[in-house]
Amino acid sequence: MSWKTIVNSATGTSHQNKKTPCQDYGSYEILDLDVIVGAVADGAGSAKNSEVGSSLAVKTALSYLKKCYESYKIKGYDLPLTIPITKKKAENIFDRTLAKVKKALVEEAEKINCSTNDLACTLLVFIATPNWIAAMQIGDGFIVVGLEKSPYQLLFPPDKGEYANQTTFVTSANASSKMQVRVLEGKQEFVCASTDGLEKLAIDFRTGIPYHRFFNAFEEGLKNREREEEQKSLREWLNSQEVNARTDDDKTLLLCLYERYPRTSDSRPQAVIPPQPSPIPWKPPTPVSKTPIITSLTSSRSISNSSAPVSTSLQQNKESHHNTRSNSKLLLVIQNYRYISNDRTFVCFLTYSICQITTTANENK
Repeated sequence: MSWKTIVNSATGTSHQNKKTPCQDYGSYEILDLDVIVGAVADGAGSAKNSEVGSSLAVKTALSYLKKCYESYKIKGYDLPLTIPITKKKAENIFDRTLAKVKKALVEEAEKINCSTNDLACTLLVFIATPNWIAAMQIGDGFIVVGLEKSPYQLLFPPDKGEYANQTTFVTSANASSKMQVRVLEGKQEFVCASTDGLEKLAIDFRTGIPYHRFFNAFEEGLKNREREEEQKSLREWLNSQEVNARTDDDKTLLLCLYERYPRTSDSRPQAVIPPQPSPIPWKPPTPVSKTPIITSLTSSRSISNSSAPVSTSLQQNKESHHNTRSNSKLLLVIQNYRYISNDRTFVCFLTYSICQITTTANENK
């Protein structure tokens, strides 16, 4: 039983067109057969030396965590492999890791005579054992885990700013407060860390659910192929035309499989992604005959007129003249609107028209 891990980075087509280097970096350290630390970083596109910053950030973080683990063992303390560390303990470890990374970036900036912001990058780090994982994230990208007999799950929502391509970097003043930390207990089988170049291919951000087919293909590859063979396959896939057609950014994938025992390829259940609501189909308006409306109006009017006394015939003739004009205008309105729909605007307009006609008739009396 041990961790089987591969990692690779590929330059995005937008960087190739600008002839800029790949600004991503990823690496890992297997501390014991059962303990692994990994990290990926994405250099800021606006930082002129961000490829240096991302590489240095990952190497510094892994080096510090390795020294911490070794010092624990020298002092006689073993990292608890069955019981997860507390979130407070994880926050303390990652706070010190971030401090070490920032210090290394400042020293490197002085060494190559540039601003610290020229080394800006995101950073995702994790410590995984067979029974728990502790992770941190600054900026965008994603960490997805697969626990035994459970769907893949996303550890953190990506840190996206108010505007496109805006996120938090380790060199940002608020990096420490923006750092997300999580400890997840459970039998670990699969861990994937990636920069944001593959977000659209891997995560349904409408629901926050990882795409099962995306991750299951890599997990099955690690289970059924030799490490070197799968490493080559990953490199070819990251540089493939199929991937580059969907993303032009740099891409990094760090994939870890804990080989606990032989498993079948269909052992992991899929998370159910709810479908997007379909638009309400348009239906043509229903034709409505206007004859009953006119019949109703004329019949009610004739009843009213028949009940009037003879002594008011002159007044009736005057009213009849105005009523005929009103009915003619109302008939014209109805003829122009032969269809009645569910649109409130039409109903309001028709009501308004009838009121206007009635008001005009009353004024003319």
